[in-house]
Amino acid sequence: MDDSHKGLLDAMDDISRENVIIHRMLEEGLPLTRIVYLQIFYDGEIPNPWTEKHEVLLPPIFREDFDNQLDALKGFGEFIGVTFSGKIPAGD
Repeated sequence: MDDSHKGLLDAMDDISRENVIIHRMLEEGLPLTRIVYLQIFYDGEIPNPWTEKHEVLLPPIFREDFDNQLDALKGFGEFIGVTFSGKIPAGD
C-alpha cells in the first residue's frame, strides 16, 4: 500500500480499513465513493430493489441509514405527486 494512502486508511474504522475493495480503489486511483464501491462489489449490476440486507454488507464508511433513505424517497415522491414503490433505483 502506498504511503500516501496511510492517512486515509488510519482515519477509517477497522472494517473499512481492512476491506480489499477499498484497497483496490486506492491502489487504482479510483474515487473513494459509495457508487464506485457498489459498481465494483456488484460488478456493475447493483441490486434493485436495494434492501437493508444489501446495506449491511457495505463497509461502515459507505453505509447510509436505510430508514432515512426510505423516508427521504417517500417524502420526495409525495412532494412531486407520485407514490414511492419501495424500490431504490440502481446507479447508472
